[in-house]
Formats: sequence, C-alpha cells, structure tokens
Amino acid sequence: MADGINGRTPCMNWDSGDLPGTWKAFKTHCEFMFQGPLKKKQGDEKCTYLMIWVGEKGRNVYSAWDMSAEDQKKFDKYYENFEAYVKLKSNQVFSSYKFQCRLQKTNETCEEFITDLKVLVKDCQYANPDRMVRDRIVIGTKSSKVKEKLINEGSEFTLEKASDIARTYELSQRQLQTMNIGEDQNVNIIRTNVNKVVDLDINTTKQNYTYVRSVVMTITQDVIAQPKVSSNYYDSSDSDTLFVGALYNEKKESDTWCEDITVENVSINFQLDTGARCNVLNRSDFRRMKTNNVLSKPDSSLNSFSGHNIECDGRITLPVTLKNQKHEVEFYVANTKSQSVLGAATCSEVGLIKRVYTLEAKYSDLFTGLGCLPGIHKIHVDDSSTPVVHPPRKVPVSLKSRIKTELDRMLKLGVIVRHKEPTAWVDSMVTVVKSNGDVRICIDLKD
Repeated sequence: MADGINGRTPCMNWDSGDLPGTWKAFKTHCEFMFQGPLKKKQGDEKCTYLMIWVGEKGRNVYSAWDMSAEDQKKFDKYYENFEAYVKLKSNQVFSSYKFQCRLQKTNETCEEFITDLKVLVKDCQYANPDRMVRDRIVIGTKSSKVKEKLINEGSEFTLEKASDIARTYELSQRQLQTMNIGEDQNVNIIRTNVNKVVDLDINTTKQNYTYVRSVVMTITQDVIAQPKVSSNYYDSSDSDTLFVGALYNEKKESDTWCEDITVENVSINFQLDTGARCNVLNRSDFRRMKTNNVLSKPDSSLNSFSGHNIECDGRITLPVTLKNQKHEVEFYVANTKSQSVLGAATCSEVGLIKRVYTLEAKYSDLFTGLGCLPGIHKIHVDDSSTPVVHPPRKVPVSLKSRIKTELDRMLKLGVIVRHKEPTAWVDSMVTVVKSNGDVRICIDLKD
C-alpha cells in the first residue's frame, strides 16, 4: 500500500506532553500526504492509511468508538473522533503557562521565535492574542537593544511593528558579521589585567639599593622572548565578557607560538596566547571532530575590537591529549575562520608554558641581603632651623608584635641603630600595613 510514497510518512506521538499541539502537526502532515503522493486515494483507503499512521495506541482509542458500518467509511468521522479525544487532554491553563514562559533561545532566530509564539497562543484562547504575542516578543527577546527599541515605541505599538523591528535588527547584525568575517585576519583574545603596578618596598635609609624581580614566560624548557601580539590592550573587570578581535600587526610566522594538539582524536594546530582568558575553537575545527557531545549555553560573550559580538555556538568540554598526557579542557566554539586559540590557564595546565625567575638565578648576589650603594652619604642640617621633638605615637595593639619584629629586622640589617640618649631632633614613626599583612616602617618628616 505504501509503494510509490515519497518522503517521511506521518507518525502520531500519543505520549507527547502537548497532545493537542502534536495532533495538529500530525493532521497537517496527513493532509499534505493526501493532497500530494496519495491524492488519488478515496474514502475507506484514506481511513486505512490514517489508522496505520496513528499507531497501536491510536488504534486502541479507535476500538472504543461506537461507529456504524457506514461511518467507518467516512474519513471525516475519524478526524472528528480523534479531535474529540485529544480535546479532553487539552489544558488552557497549562497552554498559557507554556506561552508565558517562552523565551528566545540562544541560537534561535526572531522568525522562529515569533512563529512559535503565534502557534502557542492559539491554545490559550486569549481575547486579544496579537497583543499577547507582541508583549511576549518584548519580554522574551534575547537582545537588550531590541527590547529597548520596542519599549520606546509607545501606545501605537502593534504586533506587526514589533516583528519588523526585531527582524530588521537581526538582519543588520548578520550583515555586519558577514562584513567582519570577510576580512582574513588572525583572531586572538585581548589580554586583560596587564601592565599592573608593581608594589616595590623602598627602605628610607642612608644607603639603599632598589631592584625589581622580573618574571620571564618561557615555552617548554627554553627561555625565549614573548612575542609582541598587539600594542593595544584593554583592561576589563567584566567577567561576563571575553574580548576577541582581529589583530592587524604584521608578524612573521616564526614569531607566533603554535602547537599541534590532539582534541577528540583530531590533531588541531592551536595558537598559544598567554594573555587569553579562555580557549576558542573555530567552527570548522569543531566539525572535524564529529563528537556526540552537546554544546551547552555559553556563560560569557565574545566581542571583537570594534565591539561587535562574535557568534558563539556554545561551550563544550573535550578530551585533550599532549605528550601522552590526557586532560579535560573547556572550549568556546566560535563562528570564525581564524586559528583556534589556547588560553594561558590551559597552556600552563598542560605544560606548554612555565614561569622561571631567570634574572634572580643569574644575579643571585643582588637578591641577597639589603643591597647597598658604595660610599657614605652625610646629611647636612641647617643650623638656623629650630629642632623639633615629636612625642611617641600610639600604635594599635594588634600591630605591636609585627612592628617589633620589623624593627628588630631593620636593626639586624643595619638600616637603623639603637639610640638611648636624648637628641635634638625626634620625628614620628609611621606604620603602614602592606597587602601581605607585614608592616612598613616610615618616618614623618613634615616638621
């Protein structure tokens, strides 16, 4: 009987949570079949096809009907009885709940979102369904800019206007993205939290020597210069946005840090970026893996230098193999033609980079003791000045032990000397608590 039928045949799912909606979709499919491949079928033949497509549970429903022999040949009677059955299963309150909870999904277009709202609202039996769909578009859209434009429309705001605004904005974003993707440039994560101010301890002594400890980033075992990625850095404290953009600095291929890494049994050439805050896997590399794992919703957005949003398909954790060691690494899958990027945290975790204190090892003598410049400096005091003697200042009880420890350390190093006899000049001691909890001893010389 099914010979000559092209396409997928209808199949009714009686276990659906939305039985009325499932029946409507099933009935529509059946009508297309009877208007197309089975156009020549009539009467009892159409009834037979319908009973095949409704499945065993549908035939159980049919067995409970009290139909005459004549009605059993009328196709419309089957539709009427099945619709009466599913109508008993419908729930207007639940339909309203589904409609009110409907939000636009991450990768869902405006057209798909609006179409689904129009389908859902039919079962709610609202007095003004167009207004309900219009309001749901405003509340449920995933774009804050679209939401702002819709709210500003005022009292003459209609469903048609809301649909046009949402579709137009989405289309313009796609066009901008296409224009940006057309440029063949390398894409990297913008470094954040760079150029931090280093807190240096400077002892106010007659003789002192200041030095800075340097940290050199190296790849594998060799100490090499870190490549200059871009002269433009952006410091951001927004943990919900990871910046990604095209870098236009020309550089030789040898200046780029790259490594072939096996991800899900597929070898991928990654660019290593010690300033990157996340790992980015381009869409083409991800599709090569043919993994069965499902992408989850991204918890951060990826932005370009110009501020345009880069389409992110989602995030996923995949097995990574490097030097016979296996790791579980999280990636953001992005719609970009640029090279996949491995961030700083993962590079360190898999052993591609390490920190070495090369300057400290090479010049260890400079990092031992206080450090003094040669010669003795004598302080000259103006004889016409009036000496000032400050009384001792009180210090918090919680700091007394730390202050004594620091004074003993400075006394041992020769930074200060103990003086028991009265002197013409006495200045106040000032203590400052450092970020690590230690105290810094200073002198107030304002008088």
